[in-house]
Amino acid sequence: MNVIDDLISLDKNQLTNIQTTEVEIERLSKLIKKPCLFKIQGLTNKQVKELEELHTKYEWEDTMVKGKLTRKKVKKVDAYKLGLDMIVEATVDPNFRDSRLREKFKTENPADIVEEMLTPGEVAKIANVIRELIGVDTDEQSDVDEEIKNS
Repeated sequence: MNVIDDLISLDKNQLTNIQTTEVEIERLSKLIKKPCLFKIQGLTNKQVKELEELHTKYEWEDTMVKGKLTRKKVKKVDAYKLGLDMIVEATVDPNFRDSRLREKFKTENPADIVEEMLTPGEVAKIANVIRELIGVDTDEQSDVDEEIKNS
């Protein structure tokens, strides 16, 4: 059997199954005096692409090359906002879109709730779990984590 035969033999649901896990937010567990477990699920390629597009802009950058001024288009991703929105999309429970949370935090933007409710370290912890669920090497994300923690 080759790889194609192996893949074809699988049920399609096995191939497209989105993984889930729970992450305890210790600080919140202490506050509510019981385990505060966030249920996190992986994201699809389509969800990740849409979020990246939402938080990507292109800017013109001037540089000197061999004494000549040149302009090039540079892709800029707002990693911090991308991380917040990935948490909103991947967190099943609590649902950051819940009207009661939006009312409590006086915002319509679920990412604002994440930003206000969680510490930078907690945001980075959940973002790492999401990256693991979607198969992104978390070792390569240390720069993003530092940006999140320092924001």
